[in-house]
Amino acid sequence: MNKAPLMDIARLQTLLAIARSGSPNAAAKADDAQPVTYYRQIETMEAAAGSALFIRQRGQWAPTNLGKKLIDIATEMERRMRDFSLAAAAQDERATGLLRVTASDAFANFYLASRLATFARAAPGISVELIASNRRLDLTNGEADIAIRPHSQPGDGLVGRRTCRMTHALYASHSYLADRILPLRPSDLQNHDMIGYGRELSHFDAAQWTANIQRGRTAVARFNDVSAMARAVEGGLGIAILPIMVGDQLSKTQRLFAPAHGLPSDIWLLYHESQRKNLKVKTFMRHFASEIKKDAKLFEG
Repeated sequence: MNKAPLMDIARLQTLLAIARSGSPNAAAKADDAQPVTYYRQIETMEAAAGSALFIRQRGQWAPTNLGKKLIDIATEMERRMRDFSLAAAAQDERATGLLRVTASDAFANFYLASRLATFARAAPGISVELIASNRRLDLTNGEADIAIRPHSQPGDGLVGRRTCRMTHALYASHSYLADRILPLRPSDLQNHDMIGYGRELSHFDAAQWTANIQRGRTAVARFNDVSAMARAVEGGLGIAILPIMVGDQLSKTQRLFAPAHGLPSDIWLLYHESQRKNLKVKTFMRHFASEIKKDAKLFEG
């Protein structure tokens, strides 16, 4: 038996991708690759093992006993390689180089982007890559170095600083309100066009509040991007609940009222615990923890 191709790192990664997604086709789609590559690599591994690694049934691939053992080995190798990479990055004691920071589209567009110039002057050796995404990137797997998130508490393996609280209110443009009765309370919204949150943002407290208020009524539009939603409010499409930090920056728009307590959430600056000694991370954390606290009124209203 030729074991070399069986334990090839690239093929083990293919094995894990298929095991996690359920088939070569699904794995290839997730990785934006060609399925034929996955089929060939698994065929090579099975030839080297002298036995099947997956049972094929109705398009779904389930690992055999031998496949499960190899998947366990591959998973452990993946974990060790990830830990090594994080530890190596943590040893970088220079405040220079690339720093990848992820934040929601609203936070990135309406707050962070306009304040990077101050940070660049304070830390000229650090180049920030700002990843504006409402998907929670995995800091453990190195998808980003720092995450800025509204959250009740950090996740497992993450540490950081709680800076201030973010609250929400309802907003509408002057043009939308021109020939309508001004809503003063949640019950008044039944007679208004409400802008909803899309499926990808359904976990937001604001999305759930909006869904409860609508009570089965169809939203005039839904958005998976808070920045786009804000511009739709500005353009007169309807009423939406937005972070105060976003809504108060819109032009020709009026803040109406806030839900009970304003749907508050804490804003956290987070990083993986293995990055405690990374000077780039510490420099960014120190700078923006101070900046966000100083700007607390923008978030709290």
